[in-house]
Amino acid sequence: MNSSYLDIFDVKVKYWRQPRGDKTTIYYKRRIPSDLLAHYGNQTMITVSTKLNNIQDATPALFRINQSVEAQWEAMREQVGLGLNPHKTNEDAFAFLNNFDINRKGEGSRDAVLLAGEALEDKLPYEAKARLYELEVEGSQDMDDMRLAVIKEYLAPHELVAANVLSGEFALLLSDYTKPYSELKGFDADSKQFKDVTRAVKLFTERFGDRPPHKYSRSDINDLIKYRLYSGTSTGTIERNFNALNAMINKVNIEYEIDEIHRFSKPNIPKKGEDKKERNDFSAEQINTLRLKLSNSEGVADTLIKIMLDTGMRVSEVVGLGSGDVFLNVESPYIVLHKNSFRRLKTKNSERVIPLVGAALEVMKSLDLSGEWLFPRYLNESKQVFKFTSASNTANNRIRSLLESKGSPTSHSFRHTMQTRLRNVECPEDIREEILGWRSGISERYGSPTDIDIKARYMLKTL
Repeated sequence: MNSSYLDIFDVKVKYWRQPRGDKTTIYYKRRIPSDLLAHYGNQTMITVSTKLNNIQDATPALFRINQSVEAQWEAMREQVGLGLNPHKTNEDAFAFLNNFDINRKGEGSRDAVLLAGEALEDKLPYEAKARLYELEVEGSQDMDDMRLAVIKEYLAPHELVAANVLSGEFALLLSDYTKPYSELKGFDADSKQFKDVTRAVKLFTERFGDRPPHKYSRSDINDLIKYRLYSGTSTGTIERNFNALNAMINKVNIEYEIDEIHRFSKPNIPKKGEDKKERNDFSAEQINTLRLKLSNSEGVADTLIKIMLDTGMRVSEVVGLGSGDVFLNVESPYIVLHKNSFRRLKTKNSERVIPLVGAALEVMKSLDLSGEWLFPRYLNESKQVFKFTSASNTANNRIRSLLESKGSPTSHSFRHTMQTRLRNVECPEDIREEILGWRSGISERYGSPTDIDIKARYMLKTL
């Protein structure tokens, strides 16, 4: 170890570890200060991988990580000092101001602002009021700012936020956006959408500290993109992360009437899309193998696969099916796919009517439809969500086992395979897209017995 090399970057030796010898990954590791432990739950150490095993190569990365951590801690301490707490504190502050007809920007008549200031002053102890009286006697030109400076020393968190709004100093940190965004969009804390946006925020704040969105530069954004490309992250994943951040910031800014311009939209991602790996369809031989091996099986994974195989449904769509979604006692049996309280669909177009044919029809006839849900084992009722990831992993592992290949297509490939199968039997494009939920416009006969029968005829041909 060359400690002088480390000193150039001002990274203390105790902040890095190489736990399993000089050929393994170097980690930045630092104890969390006692005054900030409440922000980290049960965590006592910050540990970040440099993804490098040579100390000279890793030192610049250690320096950047250390800068980010210290900036984040500084922001946390400032946040505590200003009383900027989570979403409820902010909402309580806005409600207080609204009582005086003052909006979230702190805009209102001068009389309204004075009345709000007086209301805040009424909550102050005697010594603070004495200082305010002295200011009034002095008659300073900066009276309003000086009064607010005194007020801020004594107020409760939401009152302090209200005072900051009145003085034009209120700003949400990037991490403050996740909770109001999830509430505005109706995302559950366990939902994929909430986890995606939380992960995107963490990626940014860990590297550059927690700041208001408009305080991040385009250079910061480009630096993160370069770092993630270097670490092997796909351009598609990087774009999705920025799309999530951009949507979150825009939504909350509208709600909070924040007019600051941020730079998260339209990130420049070099060679975007060139690394995209196309999903492989199942070959005709693989489809036949699955049909043969699943013909007499009854396991949950096999049931999921049979339904996806001849409907082209997503695994999340199958897992979330209710017994009332299945119609068997008709000339052309079908499923009505719609969102429910435990499962959201990917897009509005995902709501659709899907005929049941082949393996999907056979397995549906064998299921017990007396309960509310077809796959209750994947339902977490306390959290009101289905365990889609667990079902997907189970199905994919079973597919690999049946085809005896680790490189087999995944369960999602049934959708693309179904599109190919329908195209091969000359099914019109509009009907193909209706079956798979990719069409924004639908025919006049959509969902009628005639419509279902037409779709069923094409799907039968694919068998």
